[in-house]
Amino acid sequence: MKIVMIVTEPSGDFLGFQLMKEIKKKKKNIAIHGLGGELMQSCGLKSWIDIKEFSTIGVFEVLIRVFKFIKMLNLVEKKIMDLNPDLVITIDSPSFSYRLIKRIQKLRESG
Repeated sequence: MKIVMIVTEPSGDFLGFQLMKEIKKKKKNIAIHGLGGELMQSCGLKSWIDIKEFSTIGVFEVLIRVFKFIKMLNLVEKKIMDLNPDLVITIDSPSFSYRLIKRIQKLRESG
């Protein structure tokens, strides 16, 4: 079974870490991929992007980095589509996660 977990904030990293531990207790033959911080990485996740790249404060900083966020969104979308996971779990950052899930659903519906 392949799972993708998407976490972009330290608080989500903690929740993702707890979830990963429980999943791995119940299922030994499982691969978890995606985005996560140090806690999730300590549980075996190889994060596609360092979650520190997502930290921004204020509208101005977001506007300056909008193209970087689009590039990261494109990268994560491609990784998910190439991996073709059984399950995608998003934990935080609805502005990123909702866009990502919408894109994946459209691609799966058209493909």
